[in-house]
Amino acid sequence: MKRIAASFMLLAVVFVSLPDARAGRVTRAARAVIEKPTQKLFRFLARRKNGRVLHDRGDAYAGSLELAPGNPLGRAAGKVAVTVRMSRATGQPQPKATPLGAAVRIPDGRGGADDLLMVSNGKGPVRRRLFWPSASFFGKTTYSSLLPFRLASRKQLIQLIPEDTAERPAQRTAGTDLGELADAVERGAASFTLLAEPLHGGGGATVIGRLVLEERMSDEASRALRFNPWANSTVRPAGFINKLIRRAAYRGSQAGR
Repeated sequence: MKRIAASFMLLAVVFVSLPDARAGRVTRAARAVIEKPTQKLFRFLARRKNGRVLHDRGDAYAGSLELAPGNPLGRAAGKVAVTVRMSRATGQPQPKATPLGAAVRIPDGRGGADDLLMVSNGKGPVRRRLFWPSASFFGKTTYSSLLPFRLASRKQLIQLIPEDTAERPAQRTAGTDLGELADAVERGAASFTLLAEPLHGGGGATVIGRLVLEERMSDEASRALRFNPWANSTVRPAGFINKLIRRAAYRGSQAGR
């Protein structure tokens, strides 16, 4: 299963690196044979689970994002209220490690929002583009969108880095990752740096802002959340996998819930 997942993400790396014009032609040609079957599959899986196909187990938090001066969102520096959901990607029982998810909703002040979706990733030039299991939301765990968003006229990867980088064991012997996260929020110690890094052309990562999780939301509110990056006001999903496969998977999953 891990080999299949790794192969899929390596294929994604190739496709998201395509120039936009070429990717557009591939998308139109492949839509009939890929998009509809993918949407139907994820709708079926969501109905069968009566919930999210992936990242079903998680907690939502009210938080704040201190936007940095000159941030790539093009917004004024200052604090904005955000909604965050941290989750386990699969149904692996605790204490087994699994890829961990982070979804951040940033209101634009005009009735819209930007939903930024990330998952724990590996280290190194190749593994950093693959989702990777982790036993903690903190420590050496980093998060990436893996697939690019178009931001400030460039394809960029969205990243999230915890401020608490103290080493954690690769596998837990007690407690849970979501429990550790909830305890950190209560102590005021759940803070992260949100960044954007150009997919091509270098330039290094740019800080979007400092994210702080402040208060856990109810389980009902968490289940009701529907993140949809294709409705974003500023940060738009880019690349073949996003445009064709991922969008169809989201539409199917949400239609089946």
